[in-house]
Amino acid sequence: MQKIKILNSTHINENYCPVCGIKNVEFIDGKSKINECEHLIYIGSDEGPEYDKQNLYSKIENDENTTELSLSKILNDDYVCFIFSIGAPAGIDGYIIYKFNS
Repeated sequence: MQKIKILNSTHINENYCPVCGIKNVEFIDGKSKINECEHLIYIGSDEGPEYDKQNLYSKIENDENTTELSLSKILNDDYVCFIFSIGAPAGIDGYIIYKFNS
């Protein structure tokens, strides 16, 4: 799995697919909405998934490693994971995974 880390991402609240440009995550009236595209595989955090097209969480939920390491062990380089790190006090990471190659 290829990783792109985005540090201090508290200001990022919408996300677009880098390939087709669909707005995958948007906020309307304070509520999040997920718009699927063929490239989007996973949206979640260290606490679990919000969207999980390939049931990845079921493969990693009992792994004692970090979410990032667990995902790295099961995904090859066809997958790109954007890691959104939010510092203290939350101290949680978010993940948006795309598959760019078929």
